[in-house]
Amino acid sequence: IECFYPRHSPEQTAAYLRLADKYGLHITGGSDFHGEAVRPDTFLTPIPLNLNWLGTFQNAQLVPN
Repeated sequence: IECFYPRHSPEQTAAYLRLADKYGLHITGGSDFHGEAVRPDTFLTPIPLNLNWLGTFQNAQLVPN
């Protein structure tokens, strides 16, 4: 689930993080940055990541939804 996104409010981010935790979903993020020529109003934003998720993500089994 895309929890981290520049236009999410802190409340939205927190709600998505709770959903991910509740349902065992992987946490992702995106910037929608496609270059200044495409989206001049969108900038790369630092995202606070805990890299402990990487091992869990790499070891996860793919499950059909």
